Amino acid sequence: MIGLPLPSLRDSELWSSVRRVAMARRLRKRTRKKLRRLAEADAVLISYPKAGRTWLVTMISHVLHRRFGVPATQLVNFDNFHRIDPRIPKLFLTADNMLTRRTTDEEAYRLYAGKKILLLLRDPCDVAVSLYFHFARRSTPVERAVFGVPDDIATVPLFRFVLDERLGLPQILAFERDWLRRLPAFPDHFLVRYENLRARPVPNLARVVEFLGIAAPLGDIEAAVAFADFERLKALEGAGFFETARLRPGRADDPDSFKVRRAKVGGWRDYFDPSEIAAIEQFLAAAGYGHAPPATTS
Repeated sequence: MIGLPLPSLRDSELWSSVRRVAMARRLRKRTRKKLRRLAEADAVLISYPKAGRTWLVTMISHVLHRRFGVPATQLVNFDNFHRIDPRIPKLFLTADNMLTRRTTDEEAYRLYAGKKILLLLRDPCDVAVSLYFHFARRSTPVERAVFGVPDDIATVPLFRFVLDERLGLPQILAFERDWLRRLPAFPDHFLVRYENLRARPVPNLARVVEFLGIAAPLGDIEAAVAFADFERLKALEGAGFFETARLRPGRADDPDSFKVRRAKVGGWRDYFDPSEIAAIEQFLAAAGYGHAPPATTS
């Protein structure tokens, strides 16, 4: 398997020495901030990037809006809602990359000890495709630096990205294996899968909210699911409804630059020809994952 070329630090046109120093400083500052927040958090939502976290957070936030009157235009992010109403838990959102790499088991047990751990998983193939479009259409230089993504990622073929050792399925599968193995060590943990949320959003969101210690009647759960309906949420993103940059498109005329992009379970197959699909499924089987679930429209 051929990995994506790392940008050469000696190439002055791509990565000047000034930019390297500035980026390293930003990454250190980012790490310190995230570790401080993690230490103070009541609960942690862990997911690989593009696993559907924004959709889940939007639903949780709308439940909190209805229960505690926090702004509907904001999404819960660490203590922003807790500062409005102390009854709301401090929820830390992470891709487990505070250290700009995957944590070891020992680091994970130390960093997340004593927290409620909410783990969100999604079909790794859907994650990989969505992640490619994020990096190619809407990512920031800091995000690309954290993941070691070259700035010219948009020129890399999607199939090559998905099977890349550093950025594609091998890393996503390693993340999932690591956290499925670690999860039982945390007394207060809950696993939710994106596909189950899509299939039965109301009962699964109710379980997530209950796990976080939030008492919410069925009507609030149903309202949150309706609020975060795919077409409605995409329209709200396009209209600039939310105050956070997390829910703004990279370009209003480019559907693949939206945070809310497709939300189709198994939709990764739409981007590959039959031989490429077979190669991806062969890789999954060899990795012990087996075949991805068939495509269904949410």
